[in-house]
Amino acid sequence: MELLAISQGVLGYGVKLIPEISLNWIGIVIQWLIEGIGITGVGIIVFTLILKTIVLPLDIYSRIKTKKQSLVMDKMRPQMEKLQKQYANDKGLYQQKVMELQKKNGYSMFGACLPMIVSLIIFLIVLNAFSTYSQYATLQSYNDMVNSYNGVVEAYVYDEQSNPDGFLHETTLSDGSVDYYVDFSAFANEYVRTNNGGEAMTEEQVYSALMQEYREETGTVIADGIENSADEDTREEVRLTLVSYYIDGYAAQKVADDYQPNNFLWVKNIWYPDSMLNREIPDFAGFRSTVASANVDDSYEESYNKVTANLTQQKQNYNGYFILIVISIGVMLLQQFISMRSNKAANELGTVDGSAQRTTKWMMILMPIMYGFFAFMYSSAFSIYMITNTTYSIIMSLIINKAMTVWFEKKEEQAEHIRMRKGK
Repeated sequence: MELLAISQGVLGYGVKLIPEISLNWIGIVIQWLIEGIGITGVGIIVFTLILKTIVLPLDIYSRIKTKKQSLVMDKMRPQMEKLQKQYANDKGLYQQKVMELQKKNGYSMFGACLPMIVSLIIFLIVLNAFSTYSQYATLQSYNDMVNSYNGVVEAYVYDEQSNPDGFLHETTLSDGSVDYYVDFSAFANEYVRTNNGGEAMTEEQVYSALMQEYREETGTVIADGIENSADEDTREEVRLTLVSYYIDGYAAQKVADDYQPNNFLWVKNIWYPDSMLNREIPDFAGFRSTVASANVDDSYEESYNKVTANLTQQKQNYNGYFILIVISIGVMLLQQFISMRSNKAANELGTVDGSAQRTTKWMMILMPIMYGFFAFMYSSAFSIYMITNTTYSIIMSLIINKAMTVWFEKKEEQAEHIRMRKGK
């Protein structure tokens, strides 16, 4: 029986881990919720609801202020329309008269601007946090696969149950170290069975065929049992190739068996966009662009390809079907429509030539497009955040607008009742 010795160091050649990136406190909160709940998408929704609840007083103040000013504007509408006709050819004087009228009636939109600025800052902070956590989660998922792979490479030969064909043997030396051996007879039988249609091959032919497949220059090397057949560096290269040939398939299959998808609803991988242009498991270029903060260079490409070798179906699966992108655009369009309706008078009468209304219409188009861009470029997780956040805001707007309308109507009724009593 020919045996090829394999040094213990060679078996430690496993694929490389990628250093993790650090999270800020928002990222840590997101991580805590996701890991605590166990379903990534639900964790993101809960995070969004908690964040919206925390800033709810500021949001309510902003919307109440906006609604109050809108109702005041409705009250001033007849006078504004009169001024608009009167100063149709003098924009400057029109704006001056409008400001005087607004001041007289207590109208000012500046009170609602600060909460809007705060909301924008929060949006940008959360965008950065989700971008960082998306990279963190992608790296963590990849490193989990690396650990599965390396676990097979490092521990495979120690487990007799994992080595049923007897290809590998181990022996403990006098100094306590361990040498590992490949049994060429067993390997030749397996190679013949799977690669040569059952036709007999000598061990040398098996070895030559194997090396030719890997495009390795092996000379006359067959095994350590043949002295002086090649220098030690060549024999070491051959050993590594054989170990790779034999073990890589098992390691890659272990990765496939242990693979845990980060799916949510129809999205295969929540850390990538909901798009048919993305795959559940991307190629190395796509992976590297996703984890830009980790500075992954070309030296990781071989490791990445080895680790994902058996994830064939995942590499073919569309990550999504643009559904979250369409929903993101839809909810923002609805929010802009509600906002435009709520501030109809201000938009129509804000300028003498109607330019304010045209600007509002442009914003109604621009904002949904911008949200669609974010949903297309960033992760599905961030799309879920945007949709939940915007839906929450729409619901609050409808509730506050209705409540404020009822409150102002009652207040106006009371004022009218008082005027009638004084008139008597």
